[in-house]
Amino acid sequence: MNSPLATRALTKQFGDHLALNALTLEIPAGRIVGLLGRNGAGKSTLINLACGLLLPTSGSCLTLGQASGDLDVPQLEHLGAVFQEGRFLDWMTVRQHLDYTASFYSKWDVSRERRLLDELDLDVSRKIIQLSAGDQPTPAAHHLFSFFYSGRNAPADSARAYSIHFRAPDGHE
Repeated sequence: MNSPLATRALTKQFGDHLALNALTLEIPAGRIVGLLGRNGAGKSTLINLACGLLLPTSGSCLTLGQASGDLDVPQLEHLGAVFQEGRFLDWMTVRQHLDYTASFYSKWDVSRERRLLDELDLDVSRKIIQLSAGDQPTPAAHHLFSFFYSGRNAPADSARAYSIHFRAPDGHE
């Protein structure tokens, strides 16, 4: 894999608002890249496009060699994103949310899930919205849960960061 993320003339428009305007970018494998810019510059939009959560208005976005709108299990198993705000489905129970997240990963580590649930002392039958503020999953906890499947260690402090993590199919980062 030469480039985990490549865009060509990538454009995303929301109504009259132009969030990305013909962005051409190629991130070489093995590089760590930070997205810096003012509010509204398109950083979150680019991450959402790269993850397949949004579709381009025009242009192209390839993530792990695949059109980002067509990402499937083989690519999603090697992709993780951490957003500044929580992205939990409040109406789901903790168990439902874990099952939903696990469905994206063929190598989900159930024993690790159990250990972490015990350590966090979470009641899996409670709805996310019903958890106390201290028990509600943070973006860092969501990121931690996404690491169940691989046995990798999650970054120590990812709660306030925007990051996107690509892992090559051979396991190298």
